[in-house]
Amino acid sequence: MKFNKGDKVRFLNEEGSGTVVSADGKRVKVLTAEGMEIVYDASQLVHADVNKIRTEHNVENVKKKTKDAAPVNEEAEEEEAPGGNADGIYLLLTPIDENRLMECDIEIGLVNNTDYDIIYSYSYKYEKDFVAMCNGAAEEGSVTHLDTIVRMRMDEYATVKLDIIFFKNMPYEPLEPVSEIIRLKTVKFYKPNTWQRNVFSEKLAHLVPVCLFDDAVEEKKELDVNLQKKVAEFMSRKRDDGKNISRSHDFYAKQMEKEVDLHLEELVDNVSGMSNSDKLNYQLNHFRRELESALAGNIRKIVFIHGVGSGKLKAEICNILDTYHLRYHDASFRKYGFGATEVILK
Repeated sequence: MKFNKGDKVRFLNEEGSGTVVSADGKRVKVLTAEGMEIVYDASQLVHADVNKIRTEHNVENVKKKTKDAAPVNEEAEEEEAPGGNADGIYLLLTPIDENRLMECDIEIGLVNNTDYDIIYSYSYKYEKDFVAMCNGAAEEGSVTHLDTIVRMRMDEYATVKLDIIFFKNMPYEPLEPVSEIIRLKTVKFYKPNTWQRNVFSEKLAHLVPVCLFDDAVEEKKELDVNLQKKVAEFMSRKRDDGKNISRSHDFYAKQMEKEVDLHLEELVDNVSGMSNSDKLNYQLNHFRRELESALAGNIRKIVFIHGVGSGKLKAEICNILDTYHLRYHDASFRKYGFGATEVILK
């Protein structure tokens, strides 16, 4: 993986992140959040910017357009994930205890690494039939928990079925629904090299592609241009008809959302003389003020951008939110990476 000066990176074998100071082949000098310059092997680092990672690792010949793919009626063997960067839908299998990889239970998540929102249904095969386990909606750039497999009963739940419908709350290029049956290779879960880091999880995980899109840059640009034309034509027709152009539900929903950056450099002009404890308390006080303001106002949800770092700020934020009995979860990794928490207020 290539790194350039100024790139934000995360460490694969330890907690924390930093900024690239210089890069010479496989050796990369990183300025850590603690202010130390440390030389790492490039294989020990990963870009913190999810979009940058995905751009650098375009995978060819192993992707397919969903609109051209017919539903699968027969069980298909689990495929290898092509780097885990391609636009598409994935199953994310994560051991609940990284210290007991060969014996612990496994959580299954649904990764929506597309520009579409989806409606999904997840089932597993029982004898000759399928049993629905869960269903729901998942926003673009999200990871949704589906199920937890008990290690001793993995083979019973190895064949799963996913049905997916794609949509957007704005004019969009339609995609055909997806119906995939996948037979997981459970023998892999007893091999250490099965579990690897990827851009969708901070933990070791196994990534299984469900359906992948062709994310060629030129084609994406063409789709964006076509979308702009469709929106312009729609607005033009409204004006020509002499009708008032009404705001969409999505427009008003956006007015009820808020984003707060808790990075210290965004809050304080000069941090000299501040201890680590002072810095943390300043960020937490600002967090509390913004949360109280949002609760008192007409805000539906609020995203707090806290970064990755040591994880101390995020942990304190979660503790405070628990006292308010509010629902919260990791914000979209496509937009924020692993450094933001979304809070549902109403």
